[in-house]
Amino acid sequence: MEKKELTTKQKQNRHRALQYTAIGGMFGSIIAPFIVLGIINFDEWFKDNPGGWKIGLGAALGLAVAGIAIFLVTKKKEQESNVTNGWITLIVMWFAVAFITKLMSAIYDEIFGIMMWTGLGLCSAFGLDLVSKSEKKKADTYKEARKAIKQESIEEQARREVMEEEKKTVKIKVVNK
Repeated sequence: MEKKELTTKQKQNRHRALQYTAIGGMFGSIIAPFIVLGIINFDEWFKDNPGGWKIGLGAALGLAVAGIAIFLVTKKKEQESNVTNGWITLIVMWFAVAFITKLMSAIYDEIFGIMMWTGLGLCSAFGLDLVSKSEKKKADTYKEARKAIKQESIEEQARREVMEEEKKTVKIKVVNK
């Protein structure tokens, strides 16, 4: 069976949907490592650990740091118009802090693991941000093309109406003798 060709409106809507899906995935990919590690280590961190509140506090602080990092990148996005929007700087700094934390003490083993997985989440968020921008550009291209065609269609209709009006208007010239 042959695949049906999409209309430009359908293509525009598809790219717009992919753009917003990538934006949502960007934030989800940053939070997902926290959730997955919490599920995997639930017994060790919370159930069998009398100091589980410390881990909960550490996770909350980790989420706060990730939130601040996202805020800074988003703010930088508004000020810059380059391809990476500060993501590369954020990712490199994130991994640098992760390695410094690893070197500080064995107590921070868990924090190191969380930060490494979150760093991978940041990498995937960067990729999804690039996808989002690409899809936005494609959707905007289709939108502008459709807008231009509609404008041309209106102009053509007006041109036909003017021609019809001129045909109907008969000029009679009276000559006096």
